[in-house]
Amino acid sequence: MSLTRNLAMLLVVGSFACGEEYAEMKGVTSHVLTDSEGNVIEVLLKMPMVHVEQLDRPAEATVEFDQAALEQTYVNHASITFTEQGHVPWSLEGRPHFEVHYHGIGQDSRTAIDCEAEPKPAAERVPPDYEVSDTSAKPFGSCEVGMGVHAFDTRATDLFTGVTNMGYHDGELTFVEPMIDRDSVLAHATVEIEIRRPAQLGRVTRWPERFIGRYDADDTYHFALTDFTSIE
Repeated sequence: MSLTRNLAMLLVVGSFACGEEYAEMKGVTSHVLTDSEGNVIEVLLKMPMVHVEQLDRPAEATVEFDQAALEQTYVNHASITFTEQGHVPWSLEGRPHFEVHYHGIGQDSRTAIDCEAEPKPAAERVPPDYEVSDTSAKPFGSCEVGMGVHAFDTRATDLFTGVTNMGYHDGELTFVEPMIDRDSVLAHATVEIEIRRPAQLGRVTRWPERFIGRYDADDTYHFALTDFTSIE
């Protein structure tokens, strides 16, 4: 079975896992780093390692970013989810991991997504080597209410280290979703993932070319987008 199919199935079967509601993820803060001229060079989330170590059930947090991020970059806000049991079934290589969604639309617009009659995005809105699966709602399709339709990187070789999903609503690219397993975070590992860009985004802004997960000396783990370049 291909990795792309595995990812699609993870989304489907994940909706049946436990049925447990997500707890509040503690300690997550948002930060925007700029250069001496005020240009955004990094948009990131910080999470204290003590909270990473204490996670023992599904948890999530949603954070806003400073106005500079909204005005200069693709990113509007972020939501980070921890899934303690990975996804079922275990044969799909599910393991505890973080899903970091960087949303390009506002929270009100995102939470209004109901997965009704979602179209497939045009080819120019999808990065090379990405595959858009069934656009219907879970459990049969890849659309998640309040999130959108998922697209998967067919080149990926690892489910939760080195892979980024893309998300769509009404054919527009509305989020990028790097995933990183908890073991990498606990090991203070640095994880770098390329964020592939579509030929056309549909608006003029700056697109992040890279995600970096890294440990910091203040005993926090950073989930960061960087290497911003112009896109239309």
